[in-house]
Amino acid sequence: MKKRILSLVLALAMVVSLFAGLAITANAAETLIYTLTPAGGSNNSYAGNCDVAISGITWNVTGNSQMQPWRIGGKSLTAVDRTVYSKTAMSSAISKVDLVVGAASSITVNSLNLVVASDSDFTTVIDTVSGTFAANSTITFTPTSGTAWATGAYYKFVFNVTVSGSSNKYVEFTSAAFYYEDSSPACTHENTTLTGAVAASCTTDGYTGDYICDDCGATVTAGSVIPATGHTYVDGVCSVCGAVEGVQAPGWYLVDDYTSLEDGVYAIISNNNYAFNGTISSGHGQKTADAFSFDASGYAASAPSGTLELTFTSTANGFTIYDATLGYLYATKASSGGLAFHAEETSGWSFSADGGLYAANNAHLRSYNDTFRTYAGNNNNPIGLAHKVVNTCTHNWVAGATVLPTCTEDGYTPYTCSLCNETKQDDIVPALGHLFGTATDNNNGTHTQTCSRCNETITTACTLAVTEAGSKATASTWASTPWGCSA
Repeated sequence: MKKRILSLVLALAMVVSLFAGLAITANAAETLIYTLTPAGGSNNSYAGNCDVAISGITWNVTGNSQMQPWRIGGKSLTAVDRTVYSKTAMSSAISKVDLVVGAASSITVNSLNLVVASDSDFTTVIDTVSGTFAANSTITFTPTSGTAWATGAYYKFVFNVTVSGSSNKYVEFTSAAFYYEDSSPACTHENTTLTGAVAASCTTDGYTGDYICDDCGATVTAGSVIPATGHTYVDGVCSVCGAVEGVQAPGWYLVDDYTSLEDGVYAIISNNNYAFNGTISSGHGQKTADAFSFDASGYAASAPSGTLELTFTSTANGFTIYDATLGYLYATKASSGGLAFHAEETSGWSFSADGGLYAANNAHLRSYNDTFRTYAGNNNNPIGLAHKVVNTCTHNWVAGATVLPTCTEDGYTPYTCSLCNETKQDDIVPALGHLFGTATDNNNGTHTQTCSRCNETITTACTLAVTEAGSKATASTWASTPWGCSA
């Protein structure tokens, strides 16, 4: 019996000893530090390079940076390096990089490496990590040492490629995500605050809001869109917002039915809702700095700064597109670079969901990188139209309290439309002007008058009159001389 008890005690001691040697830690928290999502660069060849600034970091790209994703490759290449590298230091330590690549068009990627350096020239290399390339995949790179790369490092993706033949072939650089894994215990998100909650209105979507951790700032629960409620009409008037049934609010409306396109003022927009600004460079229409902000119903209260408002007029040949300063928009040819203005128009445009078509030469108006271009066919993306609407209400004016004229301000009667709430001023009564009374001598060469309506005062120089024999006075001796005010 004693032996059995001793055996149990020894076994228990071993278990306690085993657990005493274990370090119990929470799962490490992995944080996304930076995402490299290709933006349009200035280079459309495969052998040249250019700098592209993306979210605070400048990247140098060797390849076609005008395409998105970037196209890395070229033609007639044998084991040639094509690179994408940072020229700005990463502001955080990095413990993992996920590179996402897309299609690989008849190109051989001999090797793919991530080079990490402490300088922008990559002369002091910290680490070189090899990846296994496969088209349409995510390739993960982690530090060779197992320790995160330090803050302030530079990163270079090196594609060693071979291409046979004299036509360009490529692999798509889709994105790269940079992560840092914190080994400290993960936050439990016990304290949260709801932020960004917005109620839906009749015409605009709302948002339930996000629950944000007060301790670490992480989004614990992301919100969702609350669809616009739509109007609730009672006797033709919305009981919620007062909108009148059948009356459009002033603003811009996306055209979704081109079969019923009517005369009016329009903006030509790209597939990303940037507007044509009227500038044409090498036959390509340029875009506004900002895009339209349409709600779920396709409505925007205003247009981006610089939007060219164009007058569409229907004719037997289609719509003419006119600006009073620039003239008529037309296509000089059914190929790239044919957009222009001219003084007279004998042809016209038709529109559909595929974009615009110029009748004279069947040139298609399409969008590329949010610019506006002519083509022989449906290249790239269709353009769209936004229709400018002014107040369409017939108005039922209701007079308010009359504002009486003053000495300096006109009087008027304010009116408010009971249907759309637009206001105006009418029945104008001109300002009355001042009514100044008798002048009061100030005994210093000036006199003062007061308006009997508003009490405003005016002080002016006196006209002198002789009261007793004597010499003409000056202002400083006015009170002691035989002169007085004749005002």
